[in-house]
Formats: sequence, structure tokens, C-alpha cells
Amino acid sequence: MTSMPPDVLQIGARWFPEVHAGLERYYYDLTRHLPAAGFNVRGLVLAQSSPRVAPGLEITAYARPDTFIGKRVWQLRRAAQASLNTRRVSLIGCHYALYGFPISDIMNTIPTVFHFHGPWSAEGQMERNSLPARWTKRYIEQSLYRRPVAFVVLSQAFGETLRRTYGIPEERIFVIPGGVDIARFETDLDQKASRRALGFDEARPLVVTIRRLVHRVGIENLIDGIADVVKKVPDVLLAIGGTGPLEQEIRDQIEQRNLARNVRLLGSVPEEHLPLVYRAADISIVPSIALEGFGLTTLESLACGTPVLVTPVGGLPEVVRDLSPDLVLSGKAAPALAQGLIAFFNGTLRLPDAAACAVYTRQRFGWPTIARRVANLYAKVLANG
Repeated sequence: MTSMPPDVLQIGARWFPEVHAGLERYYYDLTRHLPAAGFNVRGLVLAQSSPRVAPGLEITAYARPDTFIGKRVWQLRRAAQASLNTRRVSLIGCHYALYGFPISDIMNTIPTVFHFHGPWSAEGQMERNSLPARWTKRYIEQSLYRRPVAFVVLSQAFGETLRRTYGIPEERIFVIPGGVDIARFETDLDQKASRRALGFDEARPLVVTIRRLVHRVGIENLIDGIADVVKKVPDVLLAIGGTGPLEQEIRDQIEQRNLARNVRLLGSVPEEHLPLVYRAADISIVPSIALEGFGLTTLESLACGTPVLVTPVGGLPEVVRDLSPDLVLSGKAAPALAQGLIAFFNGTLRLPDAAACAVYTRQRFGWPTIARRVANLYAKVLANG
């Protein structure tokens, strides 16, 4: 008799199609691919309605996103207990400290793997949260992180953060990078056709970055850098996709630097347009200045065949260095960003071509491969009791 695959209860945050962010995208893709890797998934998320049922996969909305935080936490605990009472759950996978905290006591009885997407309290400090908010986040993290038997980190850099900041022993930390849906970013349109579809000038040098507009992603430095690039490449256009709390500051910066002709804010880019935006670009850039554990946009660009320059921050170099060390910029300040872009456009910086970028991404970061690595870790945790 064939045994049934074990069930893993996946505690998420928001549901990806409703919120376009890295954690949500990771959770969405991991839960879709785990059943083929040998684990049935029972997921709990904040969503407008229960979003997905498929063979081996059931995602339940335990609360709506506008639910008061206290009620939201209580409803999460109730939904988790109901799932544990009615399902054959062997393991818990948790992706966000706030929503793991309500079931931290349950983690003492069911093996738990925490998928660490970043230091929550440090991110709050970077975005200028109040001191009580930062203390609360740090308390939740410190209390919760004693419970999981293993942690998945997307890079060695975030593994070091867990060790240094939270005191997690090295033997509980496992580096498994994020993945990318290769088929989603394959398009038959070439660069010129993609530009026509999006309304970009076919002839202008085009740089693209897709980022949430917050302090840690370094958009302010990139705009200052573009001011120097314009002196050497007058027709260059920087297209910035994304929204966030810094949008008005960034608009003001563009105006103050007289860059209205050279910098365009695209706002929120629809999912179906992302492959076209990357394919339209000559090059993309990830200008992060702090707390970048992986950088999913890096993989998305490479999957489209577009080389990507990254700052030497967090896990970004780990993603691209084996493809070409020249993809890693010399620094994260505006002069280093400008230097890299100018070198690319004048031909002194030779980067991998479209085919090399796509093949590298497909071989290393396709979601079936990444899901199998996660499933192997889950199986190891269960085997060790």
C-alpha cells in the first residue's frame, strides 16, 4: 500500500495575487510546488477569501486583511488549531514572525521550520518605526525563534544575521535560495517588440528597477547616480516600477535634480507586464543599501535574459556571482551605481548575454528544483524526530 504524503501546515502572511511582495511571492510559489515534491500543503493566509484548492494544496483565509490585529491573531490561532485537529499535519512551516507568535506553544509539540525572510525589527528601524514598535517586534522575534527546529534562509548573508543577531546555532540554519517561475518570464517578444508594447522609445538606452519604494532599497542613491550617468549617456532612461511610502520624496528628488526626462515612475506594474518590462530593458539594477537577503527581482530579470547589476549588499552577490562577478557593483553609493551603468553603456563592462542569463537561472533557480530542496529538508527534520 502506498503511504500518503505528509501534510505541512504553512503559515503565511498576505496572499500573493492580492499583495505583490517578495515574501508573498515566495510563499505562493513554494506552496504550489511542494505537492509535486512530496508534501501536501495546508496553508493559512490573510486574504479577501479562501483563494486556492488544488490536488495536495489547500489555502485558507483565516481573516480578511482589514481585520483588527488582535482579532486577526486570535483567528489565526483558532484556524491553526482546527487544522491540526482535523488534519494529519506532520510539520509546520512558518514565514512571518507576527503570525508564528500566536502558535509558538504549538511549535513545542510539532516540528517547525521557520522560513526567515529578514530581520523584522531591523527593517522597522530602517523604515523609522517608533521605538515601542521596534521593541515589540524584537521581543516577538526573540521569543519565537527559540521554538523552530530548523531555519531556511535564502542566502549565507541572512544565515549570518540569524547567528549574529538572534543567536541561532549554525546547525539549525539551512541555506536554500528562492526560486523563480521560469515559464512565467519566458516571452516570445524581443526587446523592440516589448518596448513598443509598453510605449518605450525603441532607441533610448533603458535601465529598469522594480522595487518597493522604501529606504532600504536605495532608490534615492540610484536617482543621484543617474544624474551622473546622464552626463555620459544623455538619452538614458531609468524606469522605476513599484509603489511605497517614499513615492512623493522620490518625485521631489527627480524634480530637484532636473531628471524628468531621464527618470520615469511606472507605479505598480501588473504581473502580466513584468516580463515585458525586463525584456524591454538593456539592463536592470538592484540598488539596495541594507537588509537584502536575496532579491527576487534579480532572478526575474535574469530569467527574461536581461543582465542585472547588484550592490554588494546581503545575499545579492550570492545570486549572481557564479554567472559573472562583474554583475556585482563596487559599492552601494551613487558613484558606484553610476560607474557600473556608464561602463555597461560604453562597452567596457562586458556582461553575460540573454541566453547565458536565462540558462543560468533555469538550471539553478527553477521552482521545481528549489521545492525539492525544501522538501528534502522537511523530510530530514521529520526523520530526526
